[in-house]
Amino acid sequence: MSELLRIKCTKAANYLTISLTPSNPVLHTSRIFDLFCNASPDTLYPRNIEFYSEWTERASEVLFGIDNELQDLCRTLSDLDMKGVVSLREHYESPTIHDLTRKICSIPSFKGIYAPLIQTQSGKYAIDVNSRYFTEDFPYGLCIIKGFCEICEVETPYVDRVLRWYQDFTRSEYFRNDEFNGKGLINTAIPQNFGIGSYDDIIDFYK
Repeated sequence: MSELLRIKCTKAANYLTISLTPSNPVLHTSRIFDLFCNASPDTLYPRNIEFYSEWTERASEVLFGIDNELQDLCRTLSDLDMKGVVSLREHYESPTIHDLTRKICSIPSFKGIYAPLIQTQSGKYAIDVNSRYFTEDFPYGLCIIKGFCEICEVETPYVDRVLRWYQDFTRSEYFRNDEFNGKGLINTAIPQNFGIGSYDDIIDFYK
């Protein structure tokens, strides 16, 4: 691959480090929650919103919260080499919420990327719940993180907050009686759907 792409490629220690890479599952879901946590699916906006260049302190706070919980999970998986799951705090060289907000707003390659909004006939913008930000990053991203945290008994207040909002917003069912066992989880990629239900299962499968 290195020769083909002319880019240095390093073999991952295990595939779980790929599954838990926090780019889309943490970065995108934090911002989507920030953008729409006080909205309804019918909310209209007067203009489109830049996804990154208008990044907020609240988005950074939620991102740091989820990122910390993911790092707690990686530390719990002590029988696997999880160094490949690099904290976004480290990746963006941002030790504080304010530093992260300023950093993301200033990245040139992020400029011109907009929120999942579609212009309507009225000229206003509606939320596009069919966007990949909704259909991929929650059921095939953040839910996976939550699934592994459940198995490893890692507390996830920030992940739970975002997923509870998402299930209400999209009328999914991830939580039932305060447990992460809703019927909607069959449509996600949580490890429990594939026979991984214990710490030993994780180690056996990925090691």
